[in-house]
Amino acid sequence: MKLITINIEGDLHFDSVIPFIKAELPDILCIQEIFKIDLCQLEELGYSCTFLPMTMKLTRGKYYEWGTALCSQAKPTKTRTFYYPTPCNEIPVFNHHDIENSVLHGVIESCIPIGGDNFRIATTHFTWTPDGAVPSTKQKTDIVTLLAYLAQLEPHVLCGDFNIPRSCSPLYAELTKHYTDTIPESYVSSLDAKVHRHGKTLGKERIFNSFMVDYIFTQPPYKATDVRLGFGLSDHAAVVATIL
Repeated sequence: MKLITINIEGDLHFDSVIPFIKAELPDILCIQEIFKIDLCQLEELGYSCTFLPMTMKLTRGKYYEWGTALCSQAKPTKTRTFYYPTPCNEIPVFNHHDIENSVLHGVIESCIPIGGDNFRIATTHFTWTPDGAVPSTKQKTDIVTLLAYLAQLEPHVLCGDFNIPRSCSPLYAELTKHYTDTIPESYVSSLDAKVHRHGKTLGKERIFNSFMVDYIFTQPPYKATDVRLGFGLSDHAAVVATIL
């Protein structure tokens, strides 16, 4: 089974992202930072999509739901979503000056039949912090809530944008107590300096040589092979893997 996870940065990179998806044709596609109104582009490729709204963001002159999606060529037999923590009744409007309180975070988990097997996949876009190397109080709280929820599930693959650099954030150790990081050590960052808005910003060089933040994590009996990063698509690289 081929799995791809990618943060697409809203609607800025469809001219490169869509051709990439068409060429790779993953069985399961996990996407972060997608507008709900753009899911039709994936549905036209044959994907069944579950969307988890995180905030209301401005695009094309209006505010639309923006969040995380889990898409699969086969229709899931079971899908659940979980926010950490439980939000109020309304999806908040994005505020660049108050990201912590204007963006929700949650996880989508599905059981998807492929080739006679049932693959259990969970995906999330974890809590952002201004300095990835230094966990915020909210990150520390949210990782406990998220891991407690995931611990109740059957063995699964967990993927997405975690905002937790493996080279420097202490929260990475919390994740790897429960999961195997399948990203080869030869990759030092999943942020793309050629596309990222800070690619030419003085003082930001570190994030492009030490911020591996996009992951595919596994638990037994799942294994990941042929794991690679695809650059030149969005401000984050796509992570591609075969899941056994």
